[in-house]
Amino acid sequence: MKFNKLTLSNIGAYYGNNEFDLRTSSPKQNIVLFGGKNGAGKTTILNSLKLGLFGPLMFGFRTESDSYKKKITTMLNRKALSNQENFYQIKLSFTRVENYEKSDYEMIRRWEFKNNSLKEQLFILKNRQYLKEKEVDIFLSKLREEIPPHVMDLCFFDGEDISRIILEDKLAEYIKHSSKVLFNLDLFEHLEKDLLQLISQELKENNYDKMNVQLIELKDKLHQQQLEKEALSSIVKQIETEIQEVKISIEQAKNDFEVHGGLIQAERERFISRINEIEHIRKQNAEKIKVFIATLLPFYMNRSLLSQVQKQMEHEQANETYEHVNQMLGKINLKPISQGIEKFVGNEMDSESITSNIIAELMNHINPNLEKVIHRASFQQRSEIEHIINKIDHQTIQSYLSLFEENQTLLTESKELRDQLKTNDDSSEFKDILNTIEQFSNQLEKLKHEKEIKETQMNEVTKYIETTEIDLMHVRKQINESQKQNRVNKISNKLIMISEQFRALQNQKKLQQVQYEATTMMNKLLRKKEYLSTIKIDSNSFNVILYNKKGEELNKDTLSAGERQILLISIVWAMLKTSGRRLPLVFDTLLGRLDNTHKESLLEIFIPLCGEQVIILSTDSEIDSKHYSLIQPSLANQYTIEYNSIEEKVDVKNDYFEFSV
Repeated sequence: MKFNKLTLSNIGAYYGNNEFDLRTSSPKQNIVLFGGKNGAGKTTILNSLKLGLFGPLMFGFRTESDSYKKKITTMLNRKALSNQENFYQIKLSFTRVENYEKSDYEMIRRWEFKNNSLKEQLFILKNRQYLKEKEVDIFLSKLREEIPPHVMDLCFFDGEDISRIILEDKLAEYIKHSSKVLFNLDLFEHLEKDLLQLISQELKENNYDKMNVQLIELKDKLHQQQLEKEALSSIVKQIETEIQEVKISIEQAKNDFEVHGGLIQAERERFISRINEIEHIRKQNAEKIKVFIATLLPFYMNRSLLSQVQKQMEHEQANETYEHVNQMLGKINLKPISQGIEKFVGNEMDSESITSNIIAELMNHINPNLEKVIHRASFQQRSEIEHIINKIDHQTIQSYLSLFEENQTLLTESKELRDQLKTNDDSSEFKDILNTIEQFSNQLEKLKHEKEIKETQMNEVTKYIETTEIDLMHVRKQINESQKQNRVNKISNKLIMISEQFRALQNQKKLQQVQYEATTMMNKLLRKKEYLSTIKIDSNSFNVILYNKKGEELNKDTLSAGERQILLISIVWAMLKTSGRRLPLVFDTLLGRLDNTHKESLLEIFIPLCGEQVIILSTDSEIDSKHYSLIQPSLANQYTIEYNSIEEKVDVKNDYFEFSV
């Protein structure tokens, strides 16, 4: 299949008719390049291709349910809706090879409102001839069989999805699902399911071995659990898409808010935080001043008098010591000491006179000669006076004057911030935009919460699947040991076993080819030459193992994010090549996480060789002027899409930013 043209009429941001030529003229010119900044409308092109082909199946709906109509309504152009226009259409033309002949098809999906209800119409033209209703059903049935939506999803390389697979380490799960789809091994799974239903029917009719019944129930249970997990995974992807759309809306509203001079929430919160901080500082300063005034200021003002009090207390303490020593010496018997001294001084004085003279002379030396006792302070009181004097000595009145000045400055700053907030909050235009941002933010939080719930449910289902698989293995072992099986059950079980073995063998063969192709491509793309020898994919666990030139296993955790992305791209491309399906490849923001060397490798080596038709959706930062020059020789068509906020529509130019001028 090759896309020829895509026409969007009042879809997404595309107001009116917007036609894109997707044809590629030759293998050497196989690229159609779309350039646009984030939010310009690139993703709408990607979704329109899938919606044009599959309709409700794109969102996992079998019919045009109310949920599907709500999805479509969100994709319709808001300007056209506000103008009450009633023409919304996606027209996709493509070429398919049928019975070795090329046929040109055109699928037209049109929506209009009738009696306040959205109605969808589908027209299909083959070689410019309208197909009849029965022919349309046959064509859609063949299309879904040959190219199911999940197969087409593998051809749409979404940079965000690739990054998520890498970050969440879901490479093995992704390869397992992709190989089953691309190599048509799901057909054998359906065969096995039909055989299991046949066995179940035989057991019900003939009351055969209960273990076989248990096996059927477990397989059916496992199948239902896997379907539930896939459904939850699909819901998570839808929520992630809605989250991205809401984020874009929030950014747009914030931009509008800033353009009109408003304060965004982060800046407003910063203002409020600063005001609270100022009030806290002013309160602390006031408290310091208040404490100083209430405690130290009186003493500070009378510090000279306080110094005199301290000296008086020191003299009184010395006087107390003097009196105490005098009393103690009067109580002590100093006669033996005096008699000893008497021997040396002769008999001129007796011992009592000597004692009296010694005491008198000693007390005369320690007498402080205090004129008057005033305070009679205790040790604790003297300590408190000394403590206060020390605190006063370390205080400067200028520090508290500085606190007064700082509070005045902070008060002025607080007033300016409050005035700016009041001006911002009083503007009705700002209030409307702020309300819009708040509504989107609330919606974003609800979506994130819903995503967490679904992911938790998915993890629980995964645990149930693991438990069921263990039970299934146990029952199979019992059945293999059992000898009570009738002829139909034996044949059916044998066919199931053969089918499982065939799937395993085919999967192994295909994966061997994938390993070779992926290794070759990755070695071409990697910046580190001679780094990788072999990529091995375990056919049972689908785990990817890397080996270097010495045959040693490489730890995938040592790969950079860009190298892991190169690994995933190489494996998916190798699987598509091995499957033999000739389908267009679409790359959406693929290069965002790659360094310049890997970008150049992808653009010079991978993109020109990866398929007959390659559609690239990029920003000017992903593919700049330097990278544009690398793929320019391979360009069949190029477009720049830019959202015109004044006209409320997308402007389309036949160039790629200013680089193609």
